[in-house]
Amino acid sequence: MTSISTVNNTAALTVLRSGQNTSSVEGFLGSSNFKASSPAVFKGILTAFAGNPSFVEQFNKEFKKQMEWTAPDGSHIHPNNASHNALIEVIMANRDAFPPGEFEIHTNLPDGASMHVTIPSAEDVKLARFAEDVAAKQKAYDDAVAAKEAAETPDPEAVKLKAMADVVKTLVLDSAQQETGETTSAPQAILAKPYLDEKKDAA
Repeated sequence: MTSISTVNNTAALTVLRSGQNTSSVEGFLGSSNFKASSPAVFKGILTAFAGNPSFVEQFNKEFKKQMEWTAPDGSHIHPNNASHNALIEVIMANRDAFPPGEFEIHTNLPDGASMHVTIPSAEDVKLARFAEDVAAKQKAYDDAVAAKEAAETPDPEAVKLKAMADVVKTLVLDSAQQETGETTSAPQAILAKPYLDEKKDAA
């Protein structure tokens, strides 16, 4: 990891400082706690923030969110850690606005600890997001097809219940017709026909 001096990036820092509410991101990027993998990457990050006030707002919003987080034991995140996480969020959310190739950022924490992360290239991020988009659309299509098939395919249990209900209805109606002397139903006529024919022949 190359230690980057901010002396060579005075112009970018000056532009960044000209914005409003930039204290958090300006202080972080301009401090000795932050390092990038190359002078070009460092300058590219500064330039991106200097040219996009909304990035500064995003950083400050995420920084505040990180600082408000409380661990189960009641402790809070260190400002350097919060700044590191906020920077990653902004870069990944606006990947095309930052140096295009893969690069690294490094943040020093108290007591000799540090945080290090590799930011994937803009092309890799684009491909990953495309794959996620395709997967999401495929899932939505599969879910729609499954829902349609489920709607078109009767529930086996529902089919059984309907069949039983039809049988009971037929038996009840036929019984009622016999008691009232009404004409026998078609099913009864079919079943009784051989008997009636035999009775007729016997006569």
